[in-house]
Formats: sequence, structure tokens, C-alpha cells
Amino acid sequence: SPGQFVSAAEASKRRLKGSLAIGQLHWPVSNYAPWQERALWEGLVAMYEKGVVKEVGVSNYGPKSVNRIQRYLSSKGTPLASNQVQYSLLSRRDDCKEANDECGVSTIAYSPLCLGLLTGRYNESYLPKSAVR
Repeated sequence: SPGQFVSAAEASKRRLKGSLAIGQLHWPVSNYAPWQERALWEGLVAMYEKGVVKEVGVSNYGPKSVNRIQRYLSSKGTPLASNQVQYSLLSRRDDCKEANDECGVSTIAYSPLCLGLLTGRYNESYLPKSAVR
């Protein structure tokens, strides 16, 4: 519930002994639990309205999802600040970057070194055995 978002964020603030720059949803739930989507979005609104976080953002939202949440949050007076997506030279999400730009949402790149593949550590004869961070 929105109140749970606020309580959890306030507890984090106390533990950190400071402010929270951003409250972020990690994954969209529209594909596996669409009935929870509005409640989660309302949690972001509540944290922002109560001043528990300075900004709100999302992670791993595709173009359609970022457009939907941006419109919804905007209608509630809550600006969407960011969308964090995997983005590197080998894993470009230009569709997400373009949608974010159109919505006025900053793109935060995670795994910019493509799980270690762009570090220079690996080559054709020496590849990681599993995903590397």
C-alpha cells in the first residue's frame, strides 16, 4: 500500500541518517501482476507528496510502460525523474532512451560495461563462465 512505501522510505531515512534522493520501482509488474500496478505507482506518489524522497523513478521500464507511468504520475503532480535500464555499447536500448527523452525522464544506465565484457578483461579465448558484474 502507499502507506507501506512511506513507512519503508522513512525507515531507510532513519537508518541512513539523511535524506533519500530517489525512490525507485525496480521492475514493472504489468506483465505478471497488473492488478498491483496502480498501488505501486500510488506508493511513489505518496513518498513524493510526503517529502520522504526528493524524486521518484523506475527501472527496467520499456517505452510503452514509461509513457504510461509518466502520464499517470504527472496527473497526480508527481514528476518521473528517471528510468534505469541496461545500456552499453553492446546492449543499447535506444528505444528506451528515446521514450525517456520524449517524456523528460533521465536515463540511468546500469551495466555500462556490459557485465564486464567491455572491461578489456575478456577476449575470444577467455570468456566469463557466467554473468559478471
